[in-house]
Amino acid sequence: AGYRIEKNDLIVLDTSYQFQQIGQQSSYGVEASGGLELGYGWRVDANAAWLKAQYDDFQYIDFSTFAVTDYSGKTPILIPEHTANIWLSWAFARGWQASGGLQYIGSSFENFDNTVKRPAYTIVNAGLQWKPTDWTTIDFRVQNVFDKVYAEYLKYDDPASGGYGGLQGYLGQPRTFSGAMTVKF
Repeated sequence: AGYRIEKNDLIVLDTSYQFQQIGQQSSYGVEASGGLELGYGWRVDANAAWLKAQYDDFQYIDFSTFAVTDYSGKTPILIPEHTANIWLSWAFARGWQASGGLQYIGSSFENFDNTVKRPAYTIVNAGLQWKPTDWTTIDFRVQNVFDKVYAEYLKYDDPASGGYGGLQGYLGQPRTFSGAMTVKF
């Protein structure tokens, strides 16, 4: 599916934790997904997205100096251009299914100038599902199986804006175990 979206009068938090208003931001892209039964209980599912986003009208105000910078035409922060997932599942016994997959998040800009970029990352996820009855499902999941260290967000503290000049990072989720039980009635 293809799309084009325009949003007006958005509020964003800038790198100095001040709210800024964006006049207009637009994006267009393509998303695709599909699945295939491979036989003997095996199935593969995949999806991917390509996105091009930009600020159409963004006059940034530095509240420490009241200088105005035009970021129109720049890519919004934290918006990856590419994302993709692929999952392989195996129904190995009646009511049991094991699955594993790759989750890819492309690189994204981390500042309005588009000079600091967070690298792309790929993590591995897995799950085990048991369906003891038609109305009950129990799921066990592991996110980030190999405990990969990656940054979901980077922030450059610009000395020109009163910062100390360092790079801060918000680390992504470490290996995480979770479970869920669903009962339909």
